Amino acid sequence: MKKDLIAISIVLSILISFPFISGCSKENKNTISDESYYKYIAFAVNNSIYNIWNQNIAGHPSGDKHIEAESAYGGSVTINGNVNADQSTNIDTFDLVFSFSNYKHLYTNKNNNSSGHIIITGNLSLKGSQSSSYNSSKYKSSSLQITGIINKGNAERTINESGEYGLTSNTENEKTTAEGIIFGKTISW
Repeated sequence: MKKDLIAISIVLSILISFPFISGCSKENKNTISDESYYKYIAFAVNNSIYNIWNQNIAGHPSGDKHIEAESAYGGSVTINGNVNADQSTNIDTFDLVFSFSNYKHLYTNKNNNSSGHIIITGNLSLKGSQSSSYNSSKYKSSSLQITGIINKGNAERTINESGEYGLTSNTENEKTTAEGIIFGKTISW
């Protein structure tokens, strides 16, 4: 009899707690979780670098770079470093520093239905290599500042972060993985 009461108590405790436990694991549709927040920031930074690369580096001769560019939405970036295109292996290597000054970037991520804008200030190094089938990149900054807004569905979250930024991103056969620590938070996908 005593064992039955204990078993009933345990079952009731689990049933009573279930709505609270299951509610904690889902992201509220009107909020953006911390995990998603930091991933969206990383995506926005990567997307801004990708756009800057395509507009200012891709299709230009390899060698030393000193490029000054402006965002269509405000702010500027200076790019210094080297890009080497090895014709014998078809592998490009790069070692660049992006010096952002209130650089504003608008982004949309159709994969996770997020959008927004960021303003980047500070230096961010980008080192890595790429070919027609892969890209391996390391992003690093000891002091990057990012402000802006993230939107996802009905949710909106203000960005106001500064500090260390480190992310390693690898793309192979159109599948991207990434891991790093940005502003003290560990992220991966």
